[in-house]
Amino acid sequence: MTNRALIALLRAKGRRNRFDKRMLSYYGVPNVANRHVKQFMARAYGHGLVPTATTNGVHAATSFHKLGDAADVGLRKDLIGTRKGHDMMVRFQRAELKAFRAGRRDHMKELLGPDNRAAVLKGAETDLTEGTALEQQHDNHVHGAFVPSTAAKAKPAVAKPKKRKRPPPSVMYDSVTVGDIPRTADAVAGYVGGRFPTFALFRHWAAFKVRYPKARRRQSIAVASRFNADILDVEPGDATPAVAAGWIKRQLARRGNKVPGVYTSVAGAQALINLLAQEGVPRSSYRLWTAHYTFRPHICDSSCGFGFRDRADATQWTDKAHGLNLDQSKCRATFWRSR
Repeated sequence: MTNRALIALLRAKGRRNRFDKRMLSYYGVPNVANRHVKQFMARAYGHGLVPTATTNGVHAATSFHKLGDAADVGLRKDLIGTRKGHDMMVRFQRAELKAFRAGRRDHMKELLGPDNRAAVLKGAETDLTEGTALEQQHDNHVHGAFVPSTAAKAKPAVAKPKKRKRPPPSVMYDSVTVGDIPRTADAVAGYVGGRFPTFALFRHWAAFKVRYPKARRRQSIAVASRFNADILDVEPGDATPAVAAGWIKRQLARRGNKVPGVYTSVAGAQALINLLAQEGVPRSSYRLWTAHYTFRPHICDSSCGFGFRDRADATQWTDKAHGLNLDQSKCRATFWRSR
């Protein structure tokens, strides 16, 4: 993942008030802060600023920094001393004060920065006098201190509804034309090796989530047995049935609790199952992903014919999904199982 893509991802998180410890990496700031301070740093990152201090640095003996109740946020090196950088800090400081006035910063005790008229001290809005030591100390950064309440307001006990566990993805896409895969995809597969090594674009989870923000799962497909992956592609031109057993045993030995899988046409699926059983690989030790282009969503079982007597864990039922060069598969929950 490029540095530019990571910054874009972290800024998007910051705009949603979601803290990520990688936001601290620019100046190597210690990850020692309470929840409200971390959210303050996240919002600052969303405004283009970066954390410059939590418990590090030199602070007064009574400073909130000492206990992780305060943070300073400022500029990247290329913006220090520029008008653009100054304006970025002022905009953020004023946005925090606006939220404080609206009652959305209940835990804020201090807010100090370049704007002397957008300050908070001892939990109350105030102005700083130009030229004072406190004012001059905060010309080049924005300081925020947040102290969690020691006594929460009493609330009537209300039984929270039990959160329902979201079922695993039932639809998965793959394509050698990566641009055809919908950005809204819940699960995506890509190839390892061969002429179209598309999984290289999905390997890093953060970059994958930028490309497919709603995706929860990804699968790698090896086109030859020399590659390690989630799935082995067993079809003419790729891996042969004869190497499938050895590949599955190798993946089981190296992949911890993950269950490897094989992809093959429904016409050859039963023969592959029989061959694997002869090689000491029971059906329970791998996932079966069949290809059966009926152009209607289904998961292969004995009703599909071709002598197939089992039930697949997933079936690729079209190679023209949404009128594009796009494969679409229907998946059972067992396709995502672990050992």
